[in-house]
Amino acid sequence: MLLTTATAAETWTAIGTLALAAVTFISLLFGWRALKDGQKQAQRNQEQLEQGEQAISQGQERLTQLGTVISQGQEGLDQARQSIDLAREQLEKSQLAVDLSRKEIEEAHRPIVIPVGDRHTPEANSQELQSNSLPYVPDDGVLCIPVENVGAGPALNLRASVVLTAASPEDRTHAANLRGLHLAAGGRAVIEITNLLNVSDDSLFTLQLFFEDVASKMWETRAGYLPSLGYTELTIETVSAARRGLLIKQNFVLE
Repeated sequence: MLLTTATAAETWTAIGTLALAAVTFISLLFGWRALKDGQKQAQRNQEQLEQGEQAISQGQERLTQLGTVISQGQEGLDQARQSIDLAREQLEKSQLAVDLSRKEIEEAHRPIVIPVGDRHTPEANSQELQSNSLPYVPDDGVLCIPVENVGAGPALNLRASVVLTAASPEDRTHAANLRGLHLAAGGRAVIEITNLLNVSDDSLFTLQLFFEDVASKMWETRAGYLPSLGYTELTIETVSAARRGLLIKQNFVLE
């Protein structure tokens, strides 16, 4: 009986040992497989990390290349701006040269018509202008004003008017009917203004002369006349387009 009991106990002990060994084996098997899976996952993570590092490196290289491109583009833009500034400067210099050339040409062909202002009076009724003369009255109501073009170019479409200082308002302003008189450089002429009331050699007046240069620019000469002093306050200036249009409407100058 005791032998049988001992044998059964040993049997169950052996069975338990085998069961424990089987469980341990199974546990080790699962642990080994988990370890393998962990190693594979770690390897995959390592590969992904390496790929991420490679992508970061490539991104940094692309950023570097982009920075180089931007830098080159900025340099190109700066060079383009410098080229534009240089071209603008050259254009301004060219325009300045053109303006200077135009001014030189205008000055070389600019007429300057002024009244003759010395004190020799030509013979009465003479239509020939003497070398030296002042305004004179050859007949009643007629005022003759010698003028001279002292400029370098011809004076075209010469017109003249006088404003008598002592006359009544309705009789003060009178224009000469010159029919487009042209006066060459260095040339002289007598402007005859008629239908004046109470005009004499002692009359005070303001003289206006309008004329054009070869470029059709209009000029005005203005001067006051005092018998005791001669011409005073002589000015020569260009006529604005607005004023020229007004003079054309008044039929005072030729279009």
